[in-house]
Amino acid sequence: MSMVARTEPGPAEDDITDTEDGDTRISAGAFWPDIVLRELRLAVRLPGRVTTSRLLHTATGAVAHVTRELEAWQQEQQAAGHQTLADVPAPVINGESVNLWHWRNAVYTATRALILERYRDADTTDKGDRRADALDIQTSDLWRDVSWAISDILCRPRILRSCADESEGTGRRHRGFALFPVLRHDAGRHRKGAGCQPRTLPTGILEAGQEVEMPEPEKKKQREMIQLW
Repeated sequence: MSMVARTEPGPAEDDITDTEDGDTRISAGAFWPDIVLRELRLAVRLPGRVTTSRLLHTATGAVAHVTRELEAWQQEQQAAGHQTLADVPAPVINGESVNLWHWRNAVYTATRALILERYRDADTTDKGDRRADALDIQTSDLWRDVSWAISDILCRPRILRSCADESEGTGRRHRGFALFPVLRHDAGRHRKGAGCQPRTLPTGILEAGQEVEMPEPEKKKQREMIQLW
């Protein structure tokens, strides 16, 4: 008879990565908190073969994307006297503004999505082609989560349906979008919206009763999770 002894889980502060990123961080100005690469690597489970320089490059792109999406909101908050993200009134969780968590979540998730996209482009074998569809679905879900995190900072409702590769004709990977009905209550009256997903594309508002031609949904593709490390 044999037995496998399980180790006791250690506290989060004792977590270590298999690559030492040191204190490397990304700064996006005084308003936004720095992104620490070591914390990012732990949060999204990136292995050591994603080097510090590669992670820095990719995470910088993620920061640029998120800050661009929130640029107008940032200017409004600074005009209102809130000089940092932590100063913006918001619920507090674990002793800090929930907006700080949404900010990190948006950047971390966008970073992982960009890394998966580069992994897909680099694998050109027949097996890689078969795995690419599954990677497309994963990256689509990640960009959806980025969109949700940004919406949470903006205090806007999340768009609950992703249009990436769910049916033919409704989008191409995470770069496509499709219209779908969203009921909203605005100024005491219901209005019909047309939402775009999963990237943070503009949301159009249609007057109630206006018709929108919708594609017929087809059978969804079966999801397959790919473990890269």
